[in-house]
Amino acid sequence: MIGLFNEAELRSACKVLFGNDLDPPVEFFSYLQPEGVKAAFRKRARETHPDCCAGHSARHATPPEAFHRVTEAYNVLSAFVKQKRPAMANTPPKERHQPRKSTNDGHVYHHGPLPRRHLEIGRYLYYRGVISYQSLISALVWQRSQRPTLGRIARNWGLLTDEAVQAILSCKKFSGFFGEKAVRNGLLTEHQLSLLLTHQRSKQQKLGKYFIQSGYLTDREMEALILDMHKHNAQIRNQQFRKAK
Repeated sequence: MIGLFNEAELRSACKVLFGNDLDPPVEFFSYLQPEGVKAAFRKRARETHPDCCAGHSARHATPPEAFHRVTEAYNVLSAFVKQKRPAMANTPPKERHQPRKSTNDGHVYHHGPLPRRHLEIGRYLYYRGVISYQSLISALVWQRSQRPTLGRIARNWGLLTDEAVQAILSCKKFSGFFGEKAVRNGLLTEHQLSLLLTHQRSKQQKLGKYFIQSGYLTDREMEALILDMHKHNAQIRNQQFRKAK
């Protein structure tokens, strides 16, 4: 479970809105933003709504069920994003703003001030308007694909056998990610899972590397933005410290 939502339901909704080739990493769900969900819905709605496809031949027409699936996926993800809001209730209110879309590819860019909270590099680049929401998601998927799976690490460490890994992957009794299922099945301890996750994170590529390799930014531009991010986060820490005194 992720909050009040079933992980399988969230993953299915993400595939419907963002594409079947998306295998959301754990971090994906924390990055979901209302404007990104709305933009993905609008794009998929144009592709699947019967009225938008009325001019197509019967052979190429999109069945009405496709639009219903898109609508249901949007409702699931919208509800999920809304239930995340209470966790941010203690953050200072910020100016309301509207996202803006590029005219060519439909990607959504943030338009407005930086949120007054700690930001990691992916979110910082997005909120600075440097990258689109879709590019941020692509970077997260790329980062996930670059790191070894927990199952592979556990096998290499002798913590799990091939049979145990397959049993965890095919387990329907428990919901959750691989590590959570392994613990619930009694195949790993919480401590072992913590060590595996730490090792996995140490092996993954830095998210900023994706934007350099993909031509979004040069090395020098990325370095400057990272410095700006550190300044932003330092200001947030100082404000929180002063409030705590």
